[in-house]
Amino acid sequence: MNPSTSSLPVLSICVPTFNRARYLDSLLADLSANIGELGHSYELLIGDNASEDNTAEVVRKYEGKLAIRYFRWPENVGQYHNMSRLFESAQGEYLVYVADDDLLMLEPLGRHVACLDANPDVGAVFAPWFTHDRVAGEDFGLFYAVAQETRIPVGDHGTLFDFLVNGHVFPEIYVARASLVREVFSKGNMFAFFYFVDIAAMVDRTAVLFSPDPFYRQVTRYFADESRSQGGHEEVKVAWDRYRGGLEYILAKVAHRLDEHNLAWCHRAIDHFTRVRMSVGLRLRTQAGGDWVDNYYIANRLRCVGNDSLLSAPYDFYRINAAFEYLLGLQPFYPRPAVVAYYLDDPPKILSQARDFAAANLVVLTDHSLPLLDTTILLTSREPAGQGAAFSVSEAELLARFP
Repeated sequence: MNPSTSSLPVLSICVPTFNRARYLDSLLADLSANIGELGHSYELLIGDNASEDNTAEVVRKYEGKLAIRYFRWPENVGQYHNMSRLFESAQGEYLVYVADDDLLMLEPLGRHVACLDANPDVGAVFAPWFTHDRVAGEDFGLFYAVAQETRIPVGDHGTLFDFLVNGHVFPEIYVARASLVREVFSKGNMFAFFYFVDIAAMVDRTAVLFSPDPFYRQVTRYFADESRSQGGHEEVKVAWDRYRGGLEYILAKVAHRLDEHNLAWCHRAIDHFTRVRMSVGLRLRTQAGGDWVDNYYIANRLRCVGNDSLLSAPYDFYRINAAFEYLLGLQPFYPRPAVVAYYLDDPPKILSQARDFAAANLVVLTDHSLPLLDTTILLTSREPAGQGAAFSVSEAELLARFP
């Protein structure tokens, strides 16, 4: 190492943050307790996107315990520019990103840094990550698995494509040479998953390694009394066509060298990858509840290609809840709000498969002799016949809208 650079850190740990003081406090406490396991000099860059909470106070608490460089932007510059500015400011030879609400495993991270030191032709080491319940103190399964250390040679996008689609691998967590990250880091877009785009750009320039040894914990439950939205989960709910776009971007680099048979296999592999991601997105959406009409169309897409086995609930479940959401959104008497009702002695059979939101918004009638409000939508288990409702619908008619 040149004398002029001897004081520079080996590793830059980059943490963008915004209004997550409580989570950042926990991350910094974990880092300060375990930083000795890293085994390399480091700097900790914190990019504060004009937080309105006590983030600055939290950072000050750890400035004597960690090698912190704190950047507070005068206005929120967005996630991409926050990360980009940290990467540009990093002084370390290597760089790693950690979300303000996740955790690093410093001893294996240090081994990956040593691997890069020992292999100057390798630009980045990728690794799977644990999902982690911090409240219970438990690691759950790996997000993906790597059977053995795998090297992707420089320029070998075909091997990269096969590795990603066969292993259902997401190249999101890595430690890399800072100069390489600054070269390839791309702004996210609506049409190609940017981690696929970025690793393709890395392989344009250098070899990369995939290690079976995780160094990152994605925390699913952080505090018992508080939950938060996770960007990755929100993306999975809608981004499956971006995954397709990213894989097609990598495939395009080698497609001209493939015969018809192999090219067709690659497209089938992309189709399967995309459908699996659709099913994961649908599972998360199903757990969250709501948006049932949208969920129905996702389930319908999977069913139409014969992937019923990828559904996280029976297909009729999605039809029925979409039908109820549609029904409860009807306003045939606008601007007066509609009342959706059914008779206690004629409960629609589909109620048994409806989520709680549906039953909670239906009025149960007990007396057929009482007149109905002229803003009533009456739901029946059979074809309505003279109940006197201003608007009535049978469950068969309702479900026919969602075949």
